[in-house]
Amino acid sequence: MQFHQPAHISLAGIKRLAIAPCTGLKEASLLEAKLIAKLDSIDYYFIFDKTELKDSLNRHQLTYQQIVESDSAALIDIGNQLDLDAMLFTELKVLEVDLEAVGSEDVEQKVWTGDYERNESGEIIEEENSNGEKVKKKKLKVKILEQPFQIRTATIEVLFKLIDFQLGSIFDSWEIVRNYVDNTLIGKESENLPNEREIKNILMDKAAHSLVEQLAPLDKIVKRQVETITAQPDSGVIYARQNEWNKALRYWKQVEVHHPENAKVFYNLGLAYEAQGNYKMAEINYVKASLVDIENKMYLNALENIQKIWLEKSQRN
Repeated sequence: MQFHQPAHISLAGIKRLAIAPCTGLKEASLLEAKLIAKLDSIDYYFIFDKTELKDSLNRHQLTYQQIVESDSAALIDIGNQLDLDAMLFTELKVLEVDLEAVGSEDVEQKVWTGDYERNESGEIIEEENSNGEKVKKKKLKVKILEQPFQIRTATIEVLFKLIDFQLGSIFDSWEIVRNYVDNTLIGKESENLPNEREIKNILMDKAAHSLVEQLAPLDKIVKRQVETITAQPDSGVIYARQNEWNKALRYWKQVEVHHPENAKVFYNLGLAYEAQGNYKMAEINYVKASLVDIENKMYLNALENIQKIWLEKSQRN
C-alpha cells in the first residue's frame, strides 16, 4: 500500500497550511504566487485562501507580527481560532542580476580561403554535405579572430520560517539560495539568452521548486493489514488496496455510524488517515482501537509508529 512519508522538513500531521504575504523586495508578490501554485500542484496540503485568511485575522484582531511574537500556548490557541495547522512566512532577501565581465578574446576559427581542395591531378575534390549531396570541398585556413564575450551572474536568496500551531512552535528559519550563470560569445547566440526579467523568473521558479521538495511528503510502499469488518465484501478494503484512501475513508466513516464501538473500524480509519499524512487523526483512531481491544498487538504497533513520527517531528523542530 502507498503511504505518505513525512517531508524532509517534518510537517507530520499538517494539512491546513496558510501562506503569509511574502515580504522583502518588489518581486516578493510574484514569488508568493509561484510558491502557492507549486504547493497546490502537489495536491497534498489544503492552502488557506488569502482573502479568507485576511478576514479571519481581522475577525480575531490578529496580525502576522503578533503571530510571530506569540509564545507556545498562544500559538496553539491561534491555530484553533484560525482552524490552521501551520503558517509559512517568506522573505525575498536577494534577487539580482549582474554583468560580471564584458570583453574580447582571441579565438582560432577556420575560414574559407575562397578556393577548393584539389587532388594530385588538380581536380576539385567533392564531399557529401549534411543532406547527402555532392558539393565541392572548401579549402579552409585557421585565422585568429577577436571575439567579444559577456558573463552574467544572478542570485536569489529566500528566507523561510514555519509556525507549527499544533506544537505551538516556530521551526527555525532556513534559507534557499540559487544561482544562475551564463558565459557566452556576443553575437547571434546572445539573442536567444533570457533577459534580466526572465532570469529572475527562472530563479524564483527554482526557489519555489526547492521549497516544495523540502515540504512535500514522499510516497512509500509499506505492508499493512487492513481489517475486514463484515463478512460481506468490504468496499473500504478494496479502495485501500487500490490506494484510493479518500474513498476508503468516506466508506469507513459511514460504517462507524452503525458500529460506533468497533475496534476494527477505528483501526481502518487510522490507516486511512495515516496514508493521507493526517497523523493527528490517525493517532486518535489508533488510540480508540487500542482502548477497545487492548490486547491487539497490531493496533499497538500502529499507535507506536505514529507516536514515533510525532517524537521525530518534535526533535527536528
